Amino acid sequence: LARRDDVDHILTIGRGTPLDALTSPMPPDGDRPSYGMIAIDTDRSGGDPSGLWEHLPAVERGVRRQLRSAAPIDVIHLRMADVGALAGATVARQLQVPICFSVAPDPHNVLRSLQSRGELDLDSFAELDTTTHVWFRARLVEQLTGDADRLALFPRSRPSELFGQLGLDERAAEGRSAVVAEGIDVDLIRRAESQVRTGGERRTGSSVIDD
Repeated sequence: LARRDDVDHILTIGRGTPLDALTSPMPPDGDRPSYGMIAIDTDRSGGDPSGLWEHLPAVERGVRRQLRSAAPIDVIHLRMADVGALAGATVARQLQVPICFSVAPDPHNVLRSLQSRGELDLDSFAELDTTTHVWFRARLVEQLTGDADRLALFPRSRPSELFGQLGLDERAAEGRSAVVAEGIDVDLIRRAESQVRTGGERRTGSSVIDD
């Protein structure tokens, strides 16, 4: 996206620790930062995203601060049914920033897979929900899919069928959605492998395309 002529700037917002915030280098004067950090003390949750819901107010404050400092913002892209997506959606609506949501029904797939294997009953569901908040996350996916201004779908045989599974009107949702390929930049990996084989600079890397 950063290489597109019609894209002026991209700001990636992620989480870090208070120590990260103190030691991270600042961009040169006049440069717009490409990464905005939300400092959260994750010692109690061990860094596990499923244990960060108690930090929702702090995450919302961090997202609001980042969006305001980077204004004007044309669109915010949200993905995953986690505390960051919930905070981002809340703040985006408050600041009237359009939302694009990548629809990945991971919580639904987990429940469907367990149910198909006969491994899901009331006791196992209660235990799963206690540790992963799977029921709330499933409802969060449905809410974000219903409320987002634009939707990114992943390639599948009939991507629009997903809307029916989420209880949405397929025709209404199709008007604001597009199928976007996701994958690894194979050429980048091959170039890195070639450099290693020829004794060149030892660099490896990959580029994930999700927009």
